[in-house]
Amino acid sequence: MGDFKTSNIISWSVQDVVEWFNFNGFTGHDQKIIENEIDGEALSLMKNESLIDLGIPYLGTRLLLLKKIYHIKKAHQVRIDSNSYIPETAVGESLLNNIDIYKKYLEQENIINGLVYEIDKINMKATDIKDSDSKTLNTKSSKNNIKPKKSINALNPKDITITTSKVKSEQTNTKSSPTSDSNTFKSFKIGTDEPCYKVLPHALKKYNIDDDWRNYTLTIRSIKQGKKVEKSLKLDDKPLMIFQQLKEKGEKPVFVLKKNKSANQDKKLQIENISPGP
Repeated sequence: MGDFKTSNIISWSVQDVVEWFNFNGFTGHDQKIIENEIDGEALSLMKNESLIDLGIPYLGTRLLLLKKIYHIKKAHQVRIDSNSYIPETAVGESLLNNIDIYKKYLEQENIINGLVYEIDKINMKATDIKDSDSKTLNTKSSKNNIKPKKSINALNPKDITITTSKVKSEQTNTKSSPTSDSNTFKSFKIGTDEPCYKVLPHALKKYNIDDDWRNYTLTIRSIKQGKKVEKSLKLDDKPLMIFQQLKEKGEKPVFVLKKNKSANQDKKLQIENISPGP
């Protein structure tokens, strides 16, 4: 490990912060920490909103991180002001002597309790909608003797989602068999704020592609002034947001999942007829 074990948090480098995250079990955030130049001083100023911007979507993970940051600041004698996160277990008689910090603590607790309540409501509503959709699909499939297609929920229940209503497989110079066509009619949901690096792993999983998502690129095709245009999306681009913008312009966008040329495979998946989810 680096110097983070023996040096003060304020003097930590960006690499020290990366190692501290991994040491405490918060893995998978190296790239974001490096891109945003989060050193020790920046880490000591982290709030709930900052962790959301860093790409940590789950409330429980953010609370654990904030608690860890609080304790490391206390251990290194870094000033805890009224804007700092203070865990419930740290509230005692000394905290009660400082009315401003205590008020801030109460405000934070109220906000967190409110968020938990809203998330529970959204989860209950999503479950009701899923059950309702499942019953409708089962009714239609029994009449037409067609097996209903499954859908995957969005990564974050607070996100607005879209559903792909039709997916077809294309393979260069090869005609797909009826069996393979029937297996590629899938659907899944993504949030308006979900970046490519989160959408790609779920897309591969949905289409039963056992491969590293980094070998794939998500592109978006559209028709602009009568010409076909295809754009490769960057990892930080938000596919649904770009899709909706093109759709509003009447450019008929569709998503295409392509395997990179370096991976030596020409198979691609095209996602069509996107419509807002329930």
